[in-house]
Amino acid sequence: MNKYQLTKKWLKEQAIKIKETKNNLKETQRENLPYIDFHLEYCEEHVEHDKWATRLYNLEHDKKNAKRKFRYKHIACSLFRGKTLEQIEQPKHGNEPNMKTINSYLDIFIKERKEEEAEYEQAIRFGA
Repeated sequence: MNKYQLTKKWLKEQAIKIKETKNNLKETQRENLPYIDFHLEYCEEHVEHDKWATRLYNLEHDKKNAKRKFRYKHIACSLFRGKTLEQIEQPKHGNEPNMKTINSYLDIFIKERKEEEAEYEQAIRFGA
């Protein structure tokens, strides 16, 4: 399985993980924590609230990172198949994709494609 095929498989798996993370994030946001008066002395309620806030922050951070990586690999796969950036997405101003990251993925796909073509030509040349 080449890098492009592995990336396509990864994209499918990542889409499921992102959905699960979103669901976990929603559940965490819905937890009914009691109102805490932070002017009072630090107590057990503050500790529980801090744990909840940290868990919420980590889930949100993980979701954003996963979505960003998914977006860039999806764009790279689509460009590799010959689509134009305009066909793939039309981002709003200020939300343009990081082309440096996308190009690094494309370079990997292109390098592997050239290696596969060279192996194929060598096999034909030597009658394998």
